[in-house]
Amino acid sequence: MEDCGGEFPSDYERIRKLTGVGEYTAGAIASIAFGWPVPAVDGNVLRILSRILGDYSDISRPEVKRRWREELQRAMPRVQPGDFNQALMELGAVICLPNGAPHCVRCPVSECCFAFREGLTDTLPVKASARPRRIELRTVFLLFHNGKIAIRRRPDRGLLAGLWEYPNEIRPPEACLSGWGIKGKTARAGTGKHIFTHVEWHMSGLVVEAESAALPEGWRWADGAALRREYALPSAFRCYEPEVSRRLGMISESKAKGSGSRLL
Repeated sequence: MEDCGGEFPSDYERIRKLTGVGEYTAGAIASIAFGWPVPAVDGNVLRILSRILGDYSDISRPEVKRRWREELQRAMPRVQPGDFNQALMELGAVICLPNGAPHCVRCPVSECCFAFREGLTDTLPVKASARPRRIELRTVFLLFHNGKIAIRRRPDRGLLAGLWEYPNEIRPPEACLSGWGIKGKTARAGTGKHIFTHVEWHMSGLVVEAESAALPEGWRWADGAALRREYALPSAFRCYEPEVSRRLGMISESKAKGSGSRLL
C-alpha cells in the first residue's frame, strides 16, 4: 500500500523488494502469476539438480545456490515458466524426497539421473551439518488498553524484517516495562516455542493491562479489526492468538480456551 499504490507488483525485481520476500518467493510469484522466466530455487530444487547432474557441491553454501540459480536462469523456458517451476516443486515434494528413500521408480527423469544410475541417492546432495540452533528465552508482552493491543514493527533488516509483532525481549520483564514507561497489572499468558533456521525462541507470555495509552515511539495500538485487515503478524506468535482474540472480543472465552482459532 505504501510503496506500490495498492497494486501488487508484476515483475520479479519489484516483487523482490517487498519486505519479507526472498528470491524463491519472488521467483515463484513472478513465474506462476505473471509468466516471467525466472527460477524459484529452494532446497528441493538444489537436491534435484545435485542428484540428476551428479554435483557434489555443498548445497548449504550461498555461492552454490547462486550458481544453480544462474544456470537455471539460462535454461528457463520462455513459455509457461511457472509450469516449469511448479514441476520442480512437485518433483521435490513427492518423488525426490529429502528424508528417506526417493521414489526413483516413479520418477519421470530417472533415466538421466546420475544419483539413480550410480546408486548415490543417499549420498547426494552434499550438505554440511547444521550448527546447533541458538536458544533465546523471550518474554512476549501482550499489552492491552481500552480494547486494543500494542504492536511494533521489527527492523528492516534481519530476522522477520519489517513485520509487525507483539513486543518481545530477552531482558527481564520488569526492566523492559520500566524502560518503556508502561505500568499496569500483569498476568502470565502461557508459553510457546518457535523454530527458525538458526535460532529457537522459547517464549513466555505476559499480559499487561496498561494504565495509559502512552507507548514508545513507533508503536501502535490495534483493535481486532485492524489485526485482521491491516497488520501481518508472524506465525511465531500464533500460540497467543486465542488469548489476544478473547481479550479483544474476536472470539468467545470458551472458544479461546478450546480452539486454536487463527487470528490472521
